[in-house]
Amino acid sequence: MSFKEYIHENANFLDQKNTYYHFILKPFVGKRIGKWTFEYERMSGTFSFDKGDNSIYATPYYEGSNGVPVDFQDEDGDYKSLGLVKLPEITGDSKKDVGNYFKLITPYLMKMK
Repeated sequence: MSFKEYIHENANFLDQKNTYYHFILKPFVGKRIGKWTFEYERMSGTFSFDKGDNSIYATPYYEGSNGVPVDFQDEDGDYKSLGLVKLPEITGDSKKDVGNYFKLITPYLMKMK
């Protein structure tokens, strides 16, 4: 089960998509790690870190992957895979799980100057 599916299945008190965004991810949107800024595209569920015209896409369990595929897109729109980050087991504490995600992705962001 993906992280997003887990959140959606366990968010019974509000509309699922809005719950996921407003209560879990919204506090993190705009968070800066170095010069990279976290963004969340609500329609697609895509996680990205942006710096000028460059982006790093790092969406947990994207397209059924077993972890976080990390891809870099440069100002010309070209993509380069930076690897696959394995995630720890879901704890059930969504904010802790998102925090763990940031800890794992930070080294990739710091390598990309």
